[in-house]
Amino acid sequence: MTTEELIAKLPPVLSFGREFLEVLADGKEHHNRDICDALAVKFQLTEEERNVKSEVGNVPVWDGRVSWTKAYLKHAGLLDSPHRGMSMITPAGSKMLSDGVKIDVAWLKGKWLPVAAPGGKIPLAGAGGTDEGTPQERIQAAAAEFNAALRDELLDSITQQSPAFFEELVVRLLVKMGYGGDFKDSAKVTGKSGDGGIDGIISEDKLGLSHIYIQAKRYDPKQSPIGSPTIKEFMGALAVKEQGAKGLFITTARFTPDAKKYAEDTHIVLIDGNRLAELMIEYDLGVATVETYTLKRVNSDFFPPE
Repeated sequence: MTTEELIAKLPPVLSFGREFLEVLADGKEHHNRDICDALAVKFQLTEEERNVKSEVGNVPVWDGRVSWTKAYLKHAGLLDSPHRGMSMITPAGSKMLSDGVKIDVAWLKGKWLPVAAPGGKIPLAGAGGTDEGTPQERIQAAAAEFNAALRDELLDSITQQSPAFFEELVVRLLVKMGYGGDFKDSAKVTGKSGDGGIDGIISEDKLGLSHIYIQAKRYDPKQSPIGSPTIKEFMGALAVKEQGAKGLFITTARFTPDAKKYAEDTHIVLIDGNRLAELMIEYDLGVATVETYTLKRVNSDFFPPE
């Protein structure tokens, strides 16, 4: 049997949302590998079908389809990832099962509303008419969809680490972005009690005449957004350090409109969870390249005019 024939026998991506939730119906945490195995048994997939790979990927097609279905179910609030590599059904997911609601491709794509930077919905391949676009437009839409799922996965991974890990991550990201220098102690994590909530310091010059003070808060992205009182406290900590001190408040959560408005009138820059994940992707921190596709066009300068 050819690769194409084997792939054709697999359930289409996002077509088995209900079956996925049924595996989690006991309300317990399940390892993602076990979920993949249970679904393969449910659909009576052979070993050959389970392990078939496409010509452009190193991951079995079935594993990829299960992973994408999980991402959509999670974004719809039907399952959660309490620990790394684990999934469990949410109360909303249990209700969907008990109510017999149809969880098909259209329903899941209708719930997938990732936010593009700096704002707005990302057009999804297969949703919103992008199927009618050019091949380049469809690739761009697919890349945006892929990165939206990657942002969610990055934030999940970060929130399952220690606060100290997050503080170190933030400083490493800023160094990758070009802040600090190649001199000793140009970027360091402080993270000690009694330091006014300052978790890291970036020295912008060798003499230490200019600094960026960092506060890094690793919160659950689903919790209530950070309000202006927290930003005002940070502003107070900066005032103790130096007059006109520059501050950077980075979190895995969100900020209220009031917090954003307050920061606009100060020397504080706010970075929320989505923006943090986008910067990590852009500067290759905590991510690895899976595939690279090169689009080419005819070079008209190469050919002489008629």
